[in-house]
Amino acid sequence: MLHFPERQRHGITIHLTALIDIVFLLIIFFLLTSNFIMEDAITVPLPDVASKQSAPEY
Repeated sequence: MLHFPERQRHGITIHLTALIDIVFLLIIFFLLTSNFIMEDAITVPLPDVASKQSAPEY
């Protein structure tokens, strides 16, 4: 029977601490730059329509 030497398995490691730091920084950035309060809008009077014909479709 043949005995092959066992291979060492090299697993891929991802350093999650740097990834988590970047995610938290992005969350903080978007929270600080977003608007949560709806501001009152200015009412704009629209002009009256002279005719009730619709525009031709091309």
